[in-house]
Amino acid sequence: MFAEAVRGVQVPTLFGGGPAYGPLSMPSTWMYRAFVFITGWPISRSDPQQNQRVLETLERLVQVGAAHGWGEYRTPPALQETVVRSYS
Repeated sequence: MFAEAVRGVQVPTLFGGGPAYGPLSMPSTWMYRAFVFITGWPISRSDPQQNQRVLETLERLVQVGAAHGWGEYRTPPALQETVVRSYS
């Protein structure tokens, strides 16, 4: 379902081109009561439009997770309000 949420979003990976969420992203399943998914998102010093697309994509992923009853444990400051709203 997260793949569906980011399909068609033009956010490059750290290695260039394609979605940032893909088959080479690694889940961490060693936690017996949680499914942890860690992935890097490209932040640009020179392209504010790219940064805005990344932020919008991450906000969408928080919303998709919340719609399925999943919550964020940690989040960067830019997403804290979005995560707080997902618990309301």
